[in-house]
Amino acid sequence: MGGSQVTGVYRIPLSQRRFKSGALYVSGIHSCGELEAIDIRYFVEEESRLIPTRQGFRIHADNLLTFKKALAKRAIKLQKVELWRGATRKLIARYCDDEYGTGVDIRYFAASPRYKGWEPRGIRLHLEDFAKLRMTLLESGIVDGRISVKTDLFSGKEVVNRRSTTRSSWKKSGSKTQRSSENVESFTINEALRAYIDDH
Repeated sequence: MGGSQVTGVYRIPLSQRRFKSGALYVSGIHSCGELEAIDIRYFVEEESRLIPTRQGFRIHADNLLTFKKALAKRAIKLQKVELWRGATRKLIARYCDDEYGTGVDIRYFAASPRYKGWEPRGIRLHLEDFAKLRMTLLESGIVDGRISVKTDLFSGKEVVNRRSTTRSSWKKSGSKTQRSSENVESFTINEALRAYIDDH
């Protein structure tokens, strides 16, 4: 991403219980006022801390039209719609109706000599959550390449890597019990997201 900036532009609470500790964030990746990509990702929220997860995806500016066309479809019509294709992987949106309920799954699919199949990176949304995301993206104009950076949802937040969040443990030392904590390593939002959105 080089000298690009990442700005948090929308926060969408999700209905699924497994997402109760955070929210879906829509971020704009931009440079000199030009939108380069949008990142849609679930962040765990711990007071003033934000922890990015692999549950999300990125759409580059040159794929926004394809993404907008997919969003214009009814969810049930999303039958393995390809949003992006790289050398050994692609990003696919698909409607799901199975034992986990109905929803829309947007996920990376790998096709390399080492592995062929669905990746953990991506997110499955209940239909009502997908509808909220869809409305936010279409009505805001971000899928048309427009972004307002007046408000940054990451401003004033500490972005941390999941592997380095504070973990406290209680240790007994003689008759005393003492608490020890791992150090918390902070990142800029660019650094924290790099491992998740560097998908070329």
